[in-house]
Amino acid sequence: MSVAVSCPTCHRQEVWTDGTRAVVLPGGARRPAEHRELAAYRVVARSRAGELGPIVGPCPACGGPLTAAPGAALPVVPWRFRLPAGEAQVDAMGTHGAADFADLGAQLEAAYAARWQVAPGRLAFQLFVIPLALVPVLVWMWSVVFTTWFLSNFFRS
Repeated sequence: MSVAVSCPTCHRQEVWTDGTRAVVLPGGARRPAEHRELAAYRVVARSRAGELGPIVGPCPACGGPLTAAPGAALPVVPWRFRLPAGEAQVDAMGTHGAADFADLGAQLEAAYAARWQVAPGRLAFQLFVIPLALVPVLVWMWSVVFTTWFLSNFFRS
């Protein structure tokens, strides 16, 4: 019996057949925009909601959760999350190390959510370059207005 297995994070695809793994699409080139713990939490949440199949192990390419096709008869592998206060685990029995799955999500968001930061060097560069880039636009607009005014007055007489 063969089962299609994929990684929703990096799009790796494999086919598992009686202990052998055939890689269909290697994946691994795509990295999530958010922290890997948050990306893994979102995959586990989709798996628990039934949108994805069961979590069957870590992805060899990116380390995210591999999911089987929905309804696949594979054992569910527990997934561990690293938190600042310790470790939490989600398995078929529930959530361990956090009050519940929603609390785990809140802890992960508090620990790993991207914060908006202003880099002083980048801000100074943008404050210098953006007005400088507007100079050619203003010169072009002035030349159009001047040329229009000049030609309309030149041919008026």
